[in-house]
Amino acid sequence: MFSPIIDLISQIDNSSISDHRKDLLKPLHDYLSLKIKQKKAINLNFICTHNSRRSQLSQVWAKVIADFYDININTFSGGIEITTCNKRTISSLARIGFKVNDPSGENPHYDLIYHSKKRSIS
Repeated sequence: MFSPIIDLISQIDNSSISDHRKDLLKPLHDYLSLKIKQKKAINLNFICTHNSRRSQLSQVWAKVIADFYDININTFSGGIEITTCNKRTISSLARIGFKVNDPSGENPHYDLIYHSKKRSIS
């Protein structure tokens, strides 16, 4: 994994998560824990209205952090409207340290590389 991304993940402080938020996230935690214990596939689908920022960032970070902790997770994003990924989303990921392959076009499918072993998210 590229060092800027490792550095960023290493700075995550989960001690500031409120008890209320932990309660809300408990079903997700339990689902992930069960799937890991059973050695079954984990599929996470992040949905937002436009699928241009929030769901795509959630997809990317869930996959990257799972890889950081050596957890095999498949991540997907979707929305209820067809839109292109916001260029600022891609720019922010590039600034953080992702290598971005931009095929251009009307609705491009970016390839985000975050590991020297060619791990990527499309």
